Amino acid sequence: MKKRLFAILVLASLVLMLAIPAFASGTEGYIIDECDTISAERLAELNEKAAGIVNGTGINVVFVITDKSGEGGILGYIEDLYSERFGGTAGIIVGHDTNLGKWAAERFGEAAELLTESDEDALFDAYNEELTYGEGVEAYLNAAAERITAAHAATMPEDNLTEAPISQPTSVNGVHVVDMADLLSDDEEAQLRSKLEEISNRQNADVVFVTVNSTGNKSAMDFADDFFDYNGYRTDGILMLVSMQNSDWWVSTAGRGITAVTDDALERYEEESVTYLSYADYSTACSKFADLSDEFLTLEKQGTPYQKPEEKSSSGLATAGVVSAGVGLATGAIGTGSMKSKLKSVHRKRSATEYMKRDSLNIVDASEIYLYSNVTRTYIDRDRGSHSGGGGVHISSSGTSHGGGGGHF
Repeated sequence: MKKRLFAILVLASLVLMLAIPAFASGTEGYIIDECDTISAERLAELNEKAAGIVNGTGINVVFVITDKSGEGGILGYIEDLYSERFGGTAGIIVGHDTNLGKWAAERFGEAAELLTESDEDALFDAYNEELTYGEGVEAYLNAAAERITAAHAATMPEDNLTEAPISQPTSVNGVHVVDMADLLSDDEEAQLRSKLEEISNRQNADVVFVTVNSTGNKSAMDFADDFFDYNGYRTDGILMLVSMQNSDWWVSTAGRGITAVTDDALERYEEESVTYLSYADYSTACSKFADLSDEFLTLEKQGTPYQKPEEKSSSGLATAGVVSAGVGLATGAIGTGSMKSKLKSVHRKRSATEYMKRDSLNIVDASEIYLYSNVTRTYIDRDRGSHSGGGGVHISSSGTSHGGGGGHF
């Protein structure tokens, strides 16, 4: 009897082990790192982000870092890998062979219609311009989400984009998730409504998430303010508007919400909620918005509105390594015809240790490997209207004071 029980326990353990996702292993999931250039924790984050894009767009977004594409080359390698992992489902895969210094991309199913070779180039450029492999893959994911979303929008009937649903039915009054752009599934909408209602009742301040196809002839700020004022919400509250036509987002605050949502709080909305809008994971964007609003209203109630923690002095941090300015050399293009158009050269990648003097520094654990240092970055200024603590205060068409801010995702 004991032997039988032991055998059953062993079998159950094996089943559980097989059921656990292996995204962090580096060889599974959407981000496949066969060279161990990205830390396991960072890789898990990137796979989570990729999964959000897939859930939001229906398009697999895959990236492969390898050094063993073999005689078939990187293009054949990623084509075989995609077919093996994802079959005939819609998606795009980009592969980088760190050994050969080459990259290639391929599109499958609906992605072949939505995206072009020019898009492939732009996606790899986003990866190639970053300093580390992890940053590069994240830039690739952001660019892929943006281009897939834009391509989807371009295929929508013009009437769907230009319709301005400004006058709302009375059934909207007091509802905390109003998904007029139909970005959420029925289950997601029901769960999020329940979450926002609980927070709103506990905080005695309405926390509202609204999506529309267009704001008509109104700005995102005016639309958000008026929606809050004319649809039966409390005097105090925070509303996030998502408008699809121009990829606008706006957080409108009223009453206690004005004090609760400081400029630092607006930055956290952008970093932790709006980022999910950028890759079409609207459910997570709403959930993050709800959690942040709950936190900010609690702090306001305690008399300590949210302020960004002071950054630690760099003098108190251990320096992991110094990367010199080095420019990778691009190798010549290879192949002809269609293969030539898909197989591109990559700057030689370098690890941080190549820049160090022997015995000058001992790195025990490095989280990412550096690519190269010829990087150009452009700061994108976010439009948040006039700021003055909590995004500034203005008067809406109803004569109500509102604060807040927003921009484009």
